[in-house]
Amino acid sequence: MRAVDVMVHDVVTVRPETDVADAIKLLAEHDVSALPVVDPAGNLVGVLSEADLIHRVEIGTVKRRPWWQEAVTGAGTLATEFAKSHGKRVHEIMTSGVISVAEDTPLSEIAGLFERKGIKRVPVVTVSAGVVHLWELVGSVAEREALLALAEGVPGVSRVADEMIPAY
Repeated sequence: MRAVDVMVHDVVTVRPETDVADAIKLLAEHDVSALPVVDPAGNLVGVLSEADLIHRVEIGTVKRRPWWQEAVTGAGTLATEFAKSHGKRVHEIMTSGVISVAEDTPLSEIAGLFERKGIKRVPVVTVSAGVVHLWELVGSVAEREALLALAEGVPGVSRVADEMIPAY
């Protein structure tokens, strides 16, 4: 069996600029635990899941640390946590750098991804007009080159649009 044999076909999506409250309503109305986040061209840029909504200021579940632990926690981690707990737009709290699979990916391979990456779902995507867009914050030149090489090796890809942001 392949991804296409078990995937949901009528997927509810949101845009990065969608209000978090509206996205939460969609999760509840459609009884789903995650929403793919797509740009105006329909390209996958992230996923908003229940896990992204656990630590929110509105419900009093903001992550708290002892002062000494906060003192040794990196500023980037603290900033990310603050944005996730206080963000008003989907792009502020979504998970980016999403692992996705193609329609013809065998279920055994997907199961392996779930186990290795500790994830519960993967969006099934197809290459549109042969162009793959890569949006990700990358930690090194080597990581960027590896991601480009991986994308270029996907059957049907004619071009890779490198929109990655270096963190190095």
